Amino acid sequence: MVARHCLVGGTLIDGTGAAPRPLHWLAMEGGRIVHIEAGEGPGAPLPPDAEVVENAAGKTVMPGLVDAHCHISYGVARGIEEQDLFASAEYRAIRGVYHARTVLQSGVTSFSDPGGSWFVAVAVRNAIKAGLFPGPRISAAARYLSTHAALTDYFPSWVGTPRSGVGALTEGES
Repeated sequence: MVARHCLVGGTLIDGTGAAPRPLHWLAMEGGRIVHIEAGEGPGAPLPPDAEVVENAAGKTVMPGLVDAHCHISYGVARGIEEQDLFASAEYRAIRGVYHARTVLQSGVTSFSDPGGSWFVAVAVRNAIKAGLFPGPRISAAARYLSTHAALTDYFPSWVGTPRSGVGALTEGES
């Protein structure tokens, strides 16, 4: 076993429903867990090839959380007008990067973004995959497809469905 990174100590919650237990050490390779040594009593010794060792004593080690539904491009808009009209695509993309980092720091390692402004979630996902900045794994979509009087057709008719909104109005068969 090649152990590039090891956590030592702490309490392990493994996500199976088992009671928390002492963590002796946990080995990771390429960002993936390859071995866990946990439980009461002495465990096997730390691998001799461990390059980085971090002390997790006094901390809890657990699997990453998954958010099944969020919208990275929305930010903390106080209303639909702020969300759809008052922020440029560029600003929304920067805000999406900021929120992706915040989500990751909160323990969420994967989330689904089923639709939002422009292609922000798609761009943020691609930038994370390209290694431009750290972030969670993202399942992403672009704007919602909508019809009249549907989920994202909420502005008065004289405003219409703006291109900067979260919905793309579909009319007709094509």
